[in-house]
Amino acid sequence: MPSDSWQMKVEKWCIEFDIPHRYLPEILANPKVTPMIRGYALEYNVLLLLNHLLPIDVWNVTKPMINAQSGSHDQDLLVEHLPSKKKIRVECKLAKKGSYKLRSNGSRCEIKCMRSRTLGEGILPARAKQLKVPKSHLRVHADNYISQEFDFIISVLSNAFYETEESTLEYVWDPSADAEKFLKVYDPDPRKGTKEIASGYFLFARSSELTPKFQQISCRRRKCKKGMNCEFIPNYPRIDFLEIDSCPKPPWYEISKVKDYFESFVKTST
Repeated sequence: MPSDSWQMKVEKWCIEFDIPHRYLPEILANPKVTPMIRGYALEYNVLLLLNHLLPIDVWNVTKPMINAQSGSHDQDLLVEHLPSKKKIRVECKLAKKGSYKLRSNGSRCEIKCMRSRTLGEGILPARAKQLKVPKSHLRVHADNYISQEFDFIISVLSNAFYETEESTLEYVWDPSADAEKFLKVYDPDPRKGTKEIASGYFLFARSSELTPKFQQISCRRRKCKKGMNCEFIPNYPRIDFLEIDSCPKPPWYEISKVKDYFESFVKTST
């Protein structure tokens, strides 16, 4: 087996950090570990997907390694437009577990979009100055992202159809009958199961278009004094879908349209 194969890398990692090989599957399946791995894995899935969708002679997609504890936002992906040298910051977030719901006016799910580390009092003054917002306003939104921290968010729907098995606490694929129908309307290919469809259903949105200010709705934080002028992204942005084809409603779009939106962003950004 080649020394640079993923199997050898895993074995070397286990030896380096004293991880017992035989219990690695159990460690990875732990309810405390699985969500972190799936969230981090999404970044690499999006990296692979963007490299497939964007011409490599025009776009360069990278995953920068940044220490999030340094006070700077940990960028998931950077997409550089090579002709202009302009860069697009992409945040990758899973759908909220079990969030798919069929409503009277169509289907809806939510995206889990919040800081992994809530901003503490010690870092608030520096971050408020960096983000150019009042410290008191940032304190109210200490676990929210502000739209200026990244340009686009990309998500995948699959997690919206997972649930936690009460007896084992394991994450299990458990879509409802309504969810199965929703996914088959989106992709009626008889060769695909609904899990495959959901795992390939990627969407994106502009970060600025997820804010109360853009959508002209009141901020969900009761202590927020800005109301419909708030520029912080809710912890759980909603995605509503069309009944006719299960496609997302704006400001969310199918990933197949990402090239056009990236090009438009580059043309209008300074």
